[in-house]
Amino acid sequence: MCGILFYLGKNQESLKEKDNFKEWQELKNKISSRGPDLTSTENFDISITNDLNQSNKYNISFYDSVLHIRGIEITKQPCIDKNGNVLCWNGEIYDGINVPDNESDTLILSNRLSEISCDDNEILMKKKLLNVFEIIQGEWAFIYYQKNQNLLWFGRDYLGRRSLLWHKPSNINDDFIITSVGQLNNINDNIDSNDKDNSNSKNENTDIKKRDDKTKLNESEEVISTYWEEIQADGIYCLNLNKLSVDNFDSNITKYKWAVDEINELHLKAPFSLINTYIPQENELSELDTSTNLPLINKPTQKAIDQLEIVLGEAVKKRMTNIFGESCTESSKVGLLFSGGLDCMCLAALADRYVPKHEPIDLLNVSFENPRVKNVNQKRKEQQINNNKKKRKIDHINQENNMEKDIYDVPDRITGRRGVEELRKICPERKWNFVEINIEYSETLKYRRHIMDLICPLTTLMDFSIAMSFWFASRGKGFIINENGEKIDYQSKAKILLSGLGADEQLCGYGRHRTHFKHESWKGLIEETQLDISRISTRNLGRDDRIISDHGREVRFPYLDEKVMIYLCQLPIHLKADLRYPKGVGEKLLLRHLARKLKLENSSKEPKRAVQFGARAAKMELGCGKTKGTEKLKY
Repeated sequence: MCGILFYLGKNQESLKEKDNFKEWQELKNKISSRGPDLTSTENFDISITNDLNQSNKYNISFYDSVLHIRGIEITKQPCIDKNGNVLCWNGEIYDGINVPDNESDTLILSNRLSEISCDDNEILMKKKLLNVFEIIQGEWAFIYYQKNQNLLWFGRDYLGRRSLLWHKPSNINDDFIITSVGQLNNINDNIDSNDKDNSNSKNENTDIKKRDDKTKLNESEEVISTYWEEIQADGIYCLNLNKLSVDNFDSNITKYKWAVDEINELHLKAPFSLINTYIPQENELSELDTSTNLPLINKPTQKAIDQLEIVLGEAVKKRMTNIFGESCTESSKVGLLFSGGLDCMCLAALADRYVPKHEPIDLLNVSFENPRVKNVNQKRKEQQINNNKKKRKIDHINQENNMEKDIYDVPDRITGRRGVEELRKICPERKWNFVEINIEYSETLKYRRHIMDLICPLTTLMDFSIAMSFWFASRGKGFIINENGEKIDYQSKAKILLSGLGADEQLCGYGRHRTHFKHESWKGLIEETQLDISRISTRNLGRDDRIISDHGREVRFPYLDEKVMIYLCQLPIHLKADLRYPKGVGEKLLLRHLARKLKLENSSKEPKRAVQFGARAAKMELGCGKTKGTEKLKY
């Protein structure tokens, strides 16, 4: 994994002399956090012709950081080949291109692109280059500069599993920037001209104070992010640097689209098709087993369960093995974002098959002190005490029932504890580190602005509460309870974290799926499921990558593995979910069947619960109980 930062601007002045130099340095710090093992910079000048056929000198700067995961030796990025082509690669190649164990996929990809770049036939060269990215299976984002052609290529995988943002120049003196992570520049571009002088202050403490004062002045204002945009995962982009029009910057960019169907223009073929639209007949649907109150498993269902176990198991195996670092019985190289829910429990059980038995696996479980919930519980307690006093029935049992519960015993903590106990029963040889991460409200305030920077350009309350859950969870700082029941401070060293994202979208896990089934039956369910899958790339994967990578960890998504999605897309809908059955049974039915096959009986019955509510990261402030997740953040 790496952090990518690219700059293109007129070299009339150096970066250090620019007004936004401070913001550039802050961006570099964020990029460095993503790849703590190595950082490197490459700078050079190029000549670009403008609309008036005048030649102007521009400066190009690459700043990359590397998290060493694959290969015996760390590969420096930016990766520059013998012809001067430059590759910035934030991704993993699991399939499509052969990457032998202990070798760097960055070097192999660079060599492949270098060969293609030597082709004198421009159309053929572009077709070959697009084909390389078309066949790669894995999470990725990249920038590739072809020196001889003076072309800049960049893009994200079909599902947008890695972040890439850009700022496009709005005038002749503005810069073009591509980055893995952005920030709310100068309190989100709302600083006036006087504050610009403050941002260049030589006294760092004074600068921070002025910035904090500005934040206080704006604390009732909505956050508006206009500087950065997310590069859509709808194709691969090519910027022609031979002739640049700043007045109409988009005219310099060609987008080669991802397409499910064949189209006449040069494009990339999507890695999987639309979902199966077959509507089941009544005699094809599973009947209820009255002895278990669960749907019976017929032959087609059993075949689907067995095949899902194979493809999902392979997806987990690819993502949990061949990770650089020495095996150790004390610290883990891998972990999971863990709520104890159905999705992550299945991943954990499958991970046990492929991670060496002597290596522990970290299960990161986060819980927040929530003042609003705490206040509600306190009022209920006081009311109950008052009622008991009136009835004069305060006995020992009532006193125990009225004792204040641990504020960190949130829903995800309770299911997490149950889940780890179930894993310890079915996988007794494994050391499961159940890391309890308790976050005080004061700490959420301390890191609020930093997390707001990381989710930029997203600005909703929902994005922020989810991001906060993932940021503190992936930090991995908490405690574990040893065999003697003692609390031991623990800091996870896992470089790789698995996420269960993608199961709900493909297996009808959201409440809206049930709503559409209720009103439009199977046809409505199919349409809503296809819509959910189609918009995965536009919703939250870039945000999650920016948040989790801030701790120098890489998040991977087995449910979004190309082969898993190919398999699930071709399955008829009734084998994946049957919403005639109640919550906790019918949604994600296929995965629940697999959980039972993996001996996860309790977890197979867990209903869907959003992470921000399960960890109590949402609606923390007093009086905000009726706010909606779609509302804008405020400073």
